[in-house]
Amino acid sequence: MKKAFLVIALLAVLPAVSHSADAMFEEEDEEERPLKTSLFLYPFVEEYRWMEFFDGGQILEEKGELYGAGAQATFERGPSLYRLKGEYFQGKVDAEGVTQLGFPWTTEVSYYGFRLEADGAWRFPVGPVSLAPVMGVGYKWWRRDFENSPTVAGGLEKWHTFYLKLGALGECDLGNGIVPYAEAGFRLGVFNNNEIDYNGGRVSLDPGGRLTPYAEVGLTAGFLKAGAYYERMEFSQSSPELAIGLPPGWGLVQPEVKVNIYGARVGVVF
Repeated sequence: MKKAFLVIALLAVLPAVSHSADAMFEEEDEEERPLKTSLFLYPFVEEYRWMEFFDGGQILEEKGELYGAGAQATFERGPSLYRLKGEYFQGKVDAEGVTQLGFPWTTEVSYYGFRLEADGAWRFPVGPVSLAPVMGVGYKWWRRDFENSPTVAGGLEKWHTFYLKLGALGECDLGNGIVPYAEAGFRLGVFNNNEIDYNGGRVSLDPGGRLTPYAEVGLTAGFLKAGAYYERMEFSQSSPELAIGLPPGWGLVQPEVKVNIYGARVGVVF
């Protein structure tokens, strides 16, 4: 049985800045580019939709709200920008699906989990506007607990994904601490696992990750910051794995997964 290991790399490759000929021999003082740090603390709410597909048809859909809180530390020196983010979330959603024999079922699914993410960027200013490529890595772990209902037996799944992130960040400094921003890009899950309880044992399934988009728009106004965001996750169907109680030649698979998440956060910046 496989266990999830957390490995987060904090290295982003950023371009070097060229110096002009008349400043070639000047050494820049650390005081001219002081390190700026800030901490963003926020609650958030997400509209969550999880779908599973098998043999070309949809077999499961979950809908509901997840709630959580997060913290993001930002470090800036000159054009360079580094961010470290951690989030916790939980909630209960409604689920409905069909069995392999076509019988419908309904239940509720309890969620809780966390995300850790680190990225770096290099700003290219054009007047009050700056554009920056963003590269980073992240790890997300979550638990899905299916409740017993009159139409289906409960079950437990533990998911995790380690992903790469590539995007772009745009900001516009309007003065007096007013900075609207927008960020968009893609994430790719490179290590993905779902460990499920099945017939008194545990089965480890490894669905494939797919390139999926994310986007966020928001505004910083003094010590307040708010944003709205969208995130998509997708996993391809896993290879079959042996499981207790299955006939010879049969295997357990994780069906194809598609997830849409719409969220909003608002908090304070220190």
